[in-house]
Order: sequence, then C-alpha cells, then structure tokens
Amino acid sequence: MPRQLFEFYCSGGCRGYTVVPLDLDDERDVIFVCPQCRHEHSRGMKNGQITERRHQHAKDSELVHR
Repeated sequence: MPRQLFEFYCSGGCRGYTVVPLDLDDERDVIFVCPQCRHEHSRGMKNGQITERRHQHAKDSELVHR
C-alpha cells in the first residue's frame, strides 16, 4: 500500500501540527514523535486508518519520527 500523509496534532507540549508519512498496513501500533517538542503519541492502526485506540509502548510498536 502506498504511503499517505497524515496531519497530526500534538496535544502534549507544543500544541502544534505536523505532517507524518505513513505506510498503511492492516493492523499495527505506531508511536508518533513530535518533531518540535519530542512528545510521544501512541496510536493503533486498523484497516489503513489511525484509530483512537491508545496502547502501551510495546516493543513491537513502530516508532515514527518526522
């Protein structure tokens, strides 16, 4: 599946927006790291969509930096 760009809001420190390129897999966990303040946001992905499901920082999570 091709990469898509997702706009992501950092509610942790800087309260800014960033764009993250993601490969869309069926189901996995990802950790977005804000490039401004380095705050980590954990999300689940299912059927190529980012869900509201949070997860613990499991060792098999994909770390996404921008």
